[in-house]
Amino acid sequence: MKTIEKITFPLLLCVVALTACSPKELDPKAYASWIENPDNGLNTTAVAGDFKFNLQYKPLTYVAFLNLEKEHANKVEFLKNVEELKELQYYTLRINPNGGGGEMLQTNLTSKDEYFYRVQYFSFQLKRDLYLVEGKDSLPCVFAHFERSYAVSPNNNFILAFPISEKEKSLRAQGKEYLTDKVLVYNDQYLQTGQVKLKIDKKSFANIPDLKL
Repeated sequence: MKTIEKITFPLLLCVVALTACSPKELDPKAYASWIENPDNGLNTTAVAGDFKFNLQYKPLTYVAFLNLEKEHANKVEFLKNVEELKELQYYTLRINPNGGGGEMLQTNLTSKDEYFYRVQYFSFQLKRDLYLVEGKDSLPCVFAHFERSYAVSPNNNFILAFPISEKEKSLRAQGKEYLTDKVLVYNDQYLQTGQVKLKIDKKSFANIPDLKL
């Protein structure tokens, strides 16, 4: 009897562990909330100087859902959009004054002209100072769109896109997942923060649920 118990208990633990790690499937509203919840590891924050930086990783299915949400697209259109997006990986970077209040573009200005320099830089030049580190790979930012709030909100959002590494492309072709830490590096030019790093742990990518359509 003791022998059976010794075998059964570890086996039970394995079954429970496998069940807990099995893919989840969530309806669109619950799926979006899960992706955006900082507790799930795809949304991370760092404070540097007088500013707070927040990074949101956006899976392909999440981006495709947001793109088509207002159009009430069907599953065929959704999968087509995923296919069109698959060559890049997507993030949203948010920069706020730490502690709230004011707007990033107008915080700690040293001159009247600096505001216009910041607008120019964040609108057209930001991507040159951003890159994504994945293991030994450093991937350049290929797209950075500034969603200006025009003082309506202190939030300043930047829609970012980076290429897929050659290693990940190779594994995808073999039907395998590429799980690695992703570190966004920002070499600041105007906010006096120095270099800023925001890391998303590879463990978080293994737990992303499926989207139920």
